[in-house]
Amino acid sequence: MDFDKYAEIVNETAVYPVGASVLYPLLALGEEVGEVQSIFAKHLRDRGQIIEGESGRQYSRLSSLVLDEEERAKVRDELGDILWEWAALCIDLGFPLSEVAQRNIIKLRDRKERGVLHGSGDNR
Repeated sequence: MDFDKYAEIVNETAVYPVGASVLYPLLALGEEVGEVQSIFAKHLRDRGQIIEGESGRQYSRLSSLVLDEEERAKVRDELGDILWEWAALCIDLGFPLSEVAQRNIIKLRDRKERGVLHGSGDNR
């Protein structure tokens, strides 16, 4: 499915007050990202190795990032929700999804050519 077709479907399924455009998908995007983070946090808590630190405090260290099928399915579904919220935000701001994606590829290719993919800062 291409981005422009996806945008049409997002428009058909966007159900939030007109006055909440931009703000609703922006806030919901953060919520959905938090749900993916929660899956990994619970994986760490439940499957990490318990290590005792110098202070005697125990903490969990992730021994493996191998998610089970149920966790993978949850992550996949939450990533779909993230995609929807991102698309709704782009639409509400008047940015065609395909344009946002294309501009991102151009930026990343430029950084790669200049050898600055690593590092930090938006203007590298």
